[in-house]
Amino acid sequence: MKVINTLEQWQILKTAMKEKGYALWQMQYDVLDKKGFHAWFSKSGKKDVEVVTHNADVQECIVRYNSD
Repeated sequence: MKVINTLEQWQILKTAMKEKGYALWQMQYDVLDKKGFHAWFSKSGKKDVEVVTHNADVQECIVRYNSD
C-alpha cells in the first residue's frame, strides 16, 4: 500500500504506473472517511498497487487516471 497525500507524490507515482501500463480498476471509500480514499491499479501478470489518500485533490486526479 502506498500512502499519497500530495499532488507531487501522486504525479511521480502516476508517471511510473503509466509507463509500466497499470490501469485503475477499483476505488473505495472517500477522503472524508477515516480510512481515506483507496484505489487499486492493476496490470496483467503483476501484483496490484493500492494507493490511499486523504487529499481531495489527489482523489480527483486518481479518479481521472484512466482518461489522462
